[in-house]
Amino acid sequence: MTDNQGDTALILINCTTDPISGNDIENVHGYPSYTDKGNETELTVYFENELNKQAFLDIPLKPPIGELNVNFDNPTDVFYDMG
Repeated sequence: MTDNQGDTALILINCTTDPISGNDIENVHGYPSYTDKGNETELTVYFENELNKQAFLDIPLKPPIGELNVNFDNPTDVFYDMG
């Protein structure tokens, strides 16, 4: 997507549901917010209060390596032919 000057236009996303409380904020004016701007997108998340905003910002972006245990093996000796 480009604007009339040939520059890439941002896709603006406004999240008006507080991700901590789950409550919708109808009039976002005056409420705390967090904005994350990428190359092609800009996400703004609104919060009911500063405590919820800080709780959101305290969530780790990536889980620590080694805490994800995924087993893709078939743990049984029984195989089913679904065909």
